[in-house]
Amino acid sequence: MFTRIVASVVLVTASVCLAQSYAQETANFAPPTPGVEHQKLAQDVGVWDAKVQVWLDPDAEPEVNKAVEKNQMMGDFWLVSEFKGSMMGAPYSGRSQTGYDPIKKMYVGTWIDSMSPHVMTTEGNIDENGDLVLTGSGIDCITKQPMTCKMIGRTNADGTRTFEMHAPGPDGNMMKIMQIDYTKRNAS
Repeated sequence: MFTRIVASVVLVTASVCLAQSYAQETANFAPPTPGVEHQKLAQDVGVWDAKVQVWLDPDAEPEVNKAVEKNQMMGDFWLVSEFKGSMMGAPYSGRSQTGYDPIKKMYVGTWIDSMSPHVMTTEGNIDENGDLVLTGSGIDCITKQPMTCKMIGRTNADGTRTFEMHAPGPDGNMMKIMQIDYTKRNAS
Protein backbone atom coordinates (compact mmCIF):
# COMPACT_ATOMS: atom_id res chain seq x y z
CA MET A 1 0.00 0.00 0.00
CA PHE A 2 2.81 2.38 0.92
CA THR A 3 4.47 1.73 -2.49
CA ARG A 4 1.27 2.69 -4.31
CA ILE A 5 1.00 5.93 -2.33
CA VAL A 6 4.63 6.83 -3.07
CA ALA A 7 4.17 5.95 -6.77
CA SER A 8 1.02 8.10 -6.93
CA VAL A 9 2.78 11.05 -5.25
CA VAL A 10 5.74 10.73 -7.66
CA LEU A 11 3.39 10.51 -10.66
CA VAL A 12 1.38 13.57 -9.56
CA THR A 13 4.57 15.55 -8.81
CA ALA A 14 6.07 14.65 -12.21
CA SER A 15 2.82 15.59 -13.98
CA VAL A 16 2.73 18.98 -12.23
CA CYS A 17 6.39 19.62 -13.11
CA LEU A 18 5.81 18.68 -16.77
CA ALA A 19 2.70 20.87 -16.96
CA GLN A 20 4.60 23.84 -15.46
CA SER A 21 7.52 23.29 -17.85
CA TYR A 22 5.16 23.09 -20.84
CA ALA A 23 3.33 26.24 -19.71
CA GLN A 24 6.64 28.13 -19.48
CA GLU A 25 7.73 26.94 -22.95
CA THR A 26 4.42 27.83 -24.59
CA ALA A 27 4.37 31.25 -22.92
CA ASN A 28 7.60 32.05 -24.80
CA PHE A 29 6.37 30.55 -28.10
CA ALA A 30 6.16 32.99 -30.99
CA PRO A 31 4.34 31.63 -34.02
CA PRO A 32 6.41 31.65 -37.20
CA THR A 33 5.80 34.44 -39.67
CA PRO A 34 5.60 33.96 -43.42
CA GLY A 35 8.50 35.21 -45.50
CA VAL A 36 8.88 36.49 -49.04
CA GLU A 37 9.07 32.86 -50.19
CA HIS A 38 5.55 32.23 -48.89
CA GLN A 39 4.34 35.44 -50.53
CA LYS A 40 5.73 34.17 -53.85
CA LEU A 41 3.64 31.00 -53.48
CA ALA A 42 0.54 33.10 -52.79
CA GLN A 43 0.88 34.72 -56.24
CA ASP A 44 -0.43 31.47 -57.75
CA VAL A 45 -3.74 31.57 -55.85
CA GLY A 46 -6.75 31.40 -58.15
CA VAL A 47 -8.22 29.28 -60.92
CA TRP A 48 -5.99 28.55 -63.91
CA ASP A 49 -6.89 27.03 -67.27
CA ALA A 50 -4.15 24.71 -68.45
CA LYS A 51 -2.91 23.34 -71.76
CA VAL A 52 -1.04 20.11 -70.97
CA GLN A 53 1.49 18.59 -73.37
CA VAL A 54 2.95 15.16 -72.58
CA TRP A 55 5.77 13.45 -74.47
CA LEU A 56 5.78 9.68 -73.93
CA ASP A 57 8.22 9.24 -76.83
CA PRO A 58 10.89 11.88 -77.55
CA ASP A 59 10.40 11.41 -81.30
CA ALA A 60 6.59 11.67 -81.28
CA GLU A 61 4.25 14.62 -81.14
CA PRO A 62 3.01 15.36 -77.61
CA GLU A 63 -0.40 14.33 -76.35
CA VAL A 64 -2.31 17.56 -75.71
CA ASN A 65 -5.09 17.94 -73.13
CA LYS A 66 -6.87 20.70 -71.24
CA ALA A 67 -7.10 20.91 -67.47
CA VAL A 68 -8.01 23.27 -64.64
CA GLU A 69 -5.89 24.00 -61.58
CA LYS A 70 -7.40 25.59 -58.46
CA ASN A 71 -4.88 27.03 -55.99
CA GLN A 72 -5.46 28.33 -52.50
CA MET A 73 -3.30 29.08 -49.50
CA MET A 74 -3.64 27.01 -46.35
CA GLY A 75 -2.87 29.69 -43.81
CA ASP A 76 0.13 31.74 -44.88
CA PHE A 77 2.55 28.87 -45.42
CA TRP A 78 1.18 26.30 -47.90
CA LEU A 79 -0.06 26.56 -51.47
CA VAL A 80 -2.55 23.73 -51.99
CA SER A 81 -3.33 22.87 -55.61
CA GLU A 82 -6.10 20.73 -57.09
CA PHE A 83 -5.56 19.72 -60.73
CA LYS A 84 -8.28 18.13 -62.91
CA GLY A 85 -8.17 17.11 -66.56
CA SER A 86 -7.47 14.01 -68.59
CA MET A 87 -4.36 12.02 -69.42
CA MET A 88 -4.00 9.23 -71.96
CA GLY A 89 -7.75 9.30 -72.59
CA ALA A 90 -8.70 8.87 -68.92
CA PRO A 91 -9.89 11.33 -66.27
CA TYR A 92 -6.94 12.60 -64.25
CA SER A 93 -6.69 14.50 -60.99
CA GLY A 94 -3.81 15.48 -58.76
CA ARG A 95 -3.05 17.45 -55.63
CA SER A 96 0.02 19.19 -54.38
CA GLN A 97 1.10 20.99 -51.26
CA THR A 98 4.03 23.38 -51.64
CA GLY A 99 5.62 25.48 -48.94
CA TYR A 100 8.94 26.97 -47.94
CA ASP A 101 10.89 25.35 -45.11
CA PRO A 102 12.93 28.10 -43.39
CA ILE A 103 15.14 25.55 -41.63
CA LYS A 104 16.06 23.71 -44.83
CA LYS A 105 16.04 27.05 -46.68
CA MET A 106 14.21 25.50 -49.60
CA TYR A 107 10.79 24.98 -51.08
CA VAL A 108 9.30 21.58 -50.23
CA GLY A 109 6.21 19.74 -51.31
CA THR A 110 4.34 16.61 -52.25
CA TRP A 111 2.35 15.48 -55.29
CA ILE A 112 -0.25 12.71 -55.50
CA ASP A 113 -2.49 11.84 -58.44
CA SER A 114 -5.16 9.44 -59.64
CA MET A 115 -2.79 7.42 -61.86
CA SER A 116 -0.22 6.45 -59.26
CA PRO A 117 -0.26 4.84 -55.81
CA HIS A 118 3.06 6.59 -55.02
CA VAL A 119 3.72 10.02 -53.54
CA MET A 120 6.34 12.31 -55.06
CA THR A 121 8.28 14.60 -52.76
CA THR A 122 9.84 17.80 -54.05
CA GLU A 123 12.42 20.29 -52.91
CA GLY A 124 14.36 23.11 -54.51
CA ASN A 125 14.80 26.84 -54.81
CA ILE A 126 14.44 29.88 -57.01
CA ASP A 127 17.21 30.04 -59.62
CA GLU A 128 18.98 33.08 -61.10
CA ASN A 129 16.15 33.51 -63.66
CA GLY A 130 13.47 33.70 -60.96
CA ASP A 131 12.16 30.20 -61.81
CA LEU A 132 11.22 27.72 -59.10
CA VAL A 133 13.37 24.66 -59.81
CA LEU A 134 12.43 21.53 -57.87
CA THR A 135 13.82 18.03 -57.77
CA GLY A 136 11.10 15.42 -57.49
CA SER A 137 11.69 11.99 -55.99
CA GLY A 138 9.19 9.21 -56.48
CA ILE A 139 8.47 5.96 -58.24
CA ASP A 140 8.24 5.73 -62.04
CA CYS A 141 4.74 4.31 -62.74
CA ILE A 142 5.98 2.42 -65.81
CA THR A 143 9.22 0.85 -64.52
CA LYS A 144 8.17 0.76 -60.82
CA GLN A 145 11.71 1.94 -60.00
CA PRO A 146 12.81 5.04 -58.03
CA MET A 147 12.87 8.10 -60.26
CA THR A 148 14.21 11.60 -59.94
CA CYS A 149 12.85 14.38 -62.10
CA LYS A 150 13.43 18.09 -62.50
CA MET A 151 10.51 20.52 -62.47
CA ILE A 152 10.65 24.16 -63.46
CA GLY A 153 7.89 26.63 -62.61
CA ARG A 154 8.01 30.01 -64.28
CA THR A 155 5.79 33.10 -64.11
CA ASN A 156 5.91 34.82 -67.48
CA ALA A 157 5.95 38.60 -68.07
CA ASP A 158 2.33 38.53 -69.29
CA GLY A 159 1.09 36.89 -66.05
CA THR A 160 0.77 33.39 -67.50
CA ARG A 161 2.66 30.48 -65.95
CA THR A 162 4.65 27.64 -67.47
CA PHE A 163 5.56 24.34 -65.83
CA GLU A 164 8.07 21.89 -67.30
CA MET A 165 8.91 18.41 -66.09
CA HIS A 166 12.08 16.61 -67.18
CA ALA A 167 12.65 12.93 -66.45
CA PRO A 168 14.80 10.08 -67.76
CA GLY A 169 13.75 9.12 -71.30
CA PRO A 170 13.98 5.70 -72.95
CA ASP A 171 17.76 6.12 -73.35
CA GLY A 172 18.20 7.14 -69.70
CA ASN A 173 18.99 10.77 -70.55
CA MET A 174 16.82 13.57 -69.20
CA MET A 175 14.11 14.75 -71.57
CA LYS A 176 11.15 17.09 -71.30
CA ILE A 177 8.15 14.85 -70.68
CA MET A 178 5.58 17.51 -69.82
CA GLN A 179 4.82 21.17 -70.33
CA ILE A 180 1.80 22.93 -68.88
CA ASP A 181 0.88 26.44 -69.95
CA TYR A 182 -1.44 28.22 -67.51
CA THR A 183 -3.72 31.21 -68.03
CA LYS A 184 -5.45 32.67 -64.98
CA ARG A 185 -9.22 33.06 -65.11
CA ASN A 186 -10.59 36.50 -64.38
CA ALA A 187 -12.24 36.84 -60.99
CA SER A 188 -15.98 37.23 -61.25
